[in-house]
Amino acid sequence: MYRKLFRASKHMPTANRSEFVRRQTRREFTKNRDVADPKEVEELLNLAEFQLESVEVQATHLNTIFETPGYHNDKIRGE
Repeated sequence: MYRKLFRASKHMPTANRSEFVRRQTRREFTKNRDVADPKEVEELLNLAEFQLESVEVQATHLNTIFETPGYHNDKIRGE
């Protein structure tokens, strides 16, 4: 799951967003590395799966926005 999240972070449209996903992934896995209860591990893996899906959807959406000519800059300027 850790590797899947890291791979998914590479599809983000900006380096800042990719790094944010990697930092969050590291932080959560480090925080929970000593969890031994099987039910809690299962819950954490389910949460990680949900987060992976979220990262993939965000990457697709943000890449679409960034690839649309003028969309990103026009929205920032309020045009």
